[in-house]
Amino acid sequence: MLAACPRLGITLPATATAWMQQHPDATRVPMEVQDRIWDEFCAASDDPLIGLHLGQDTQPGNLDIVGLLLMSCSNLEEALEMLVDYQQIIGDGGEFFLERGNPVWHLRYEPHFHCRTRERVEAVFAMLLQLGRWTSGGAFVPHCVHFQHRAATDLAAYEQLLGCTADFEARNNEICFTSEQAALPLIQSNPAVTRHLRLLADQMLASLDSRTLTSQVQGLLQKNPAANKDDIAEQLHMSGRHLNRLLADDGTSFKLLQDTTRRQLAEKALQQQDSRMADIAEQLGFSDESAFAKAFRRWTGQSPSQFRNET
Repeated sequence: MLAACPRLGITLPATATAWMQQHPDATRVPMEVQDRIWDEFCAASDDPLIGLHLGQDTQPGNLDIVGLLLMSCSNLEEALEMLVDYQQIIGDGGEFFLERGNPVWHLRYEPHFHCRTRERVEAVFAMLLQLGRWTSGGAFVPHCVHFQHRAATDLAAYEQLLGCTADFEARNNEICFTSEQAALPLIQSNPAVTRHLRLLADQMLASLDSRTLTSQVQGLLQKNPAANKDDIAEQLHMSGRHLNRLLADDGTSFKLLQDTTRRQLAEKALQQQDSRMADIAEQLGFSDESAFAKAFRRWTGQSPSQFRNET
């Protein structure tokens, strides 16, 4: 994004990039820092489709070693499998899932962020579509793209940039394509390079300690959102105070991770129209519906009922 700013005519305030300058050797940028940069980036642009334009401006090298690995694969299916296997190297902002159907396959994306979600999901999909077309020599033609959010402008503008049909307010964020498309050969296929890069990617995953402390805490909270700081610290074999210090070193806090996780789970639960507010509140660890509603309004600016009515 920072490299694309000059090409897209966007200038970010120094405050947005201060953390990057202070931590030039960091292998991970904390999510709250990413949120701040995304917010400033989108605010500085008057383009409702800035996410798509950023995605199209992204190069394979921006995906670290994974981008090079994807290009060297024998066909699109193998490349997508590599994307799913090594997505943690790219970042912790979301998860990819490859679902094989007959005849339509789905590459589903579940974002883990809530700041500028529309723009970020659109950037991810525009980048993947461009990479798919580039690596297949232009042969990749997706069936359609589904977005969970609402369109920011007219449908024709989306479809012109995406190069395929786009549907909004869908059940999932996903790129749909046929099984024949999955078998498309890639123009830079090189099995020897693939084997070498996969070894390097495995080493990189190991160097990330499989999961960062922040990711470990998020994973534990996903399983038990009602857990408090000391509960999580005990599972990690440390004190609550020590956990706080380590998370601060990662640029985050237990409270922030807990709020983010609870919000994600609350929004997913509220999309199920038959789920009861009281049950959601209890599952997330709130004392009652009122406490849950107060927290949800703080997170989103909406009441749970308003959010449910709009989904």
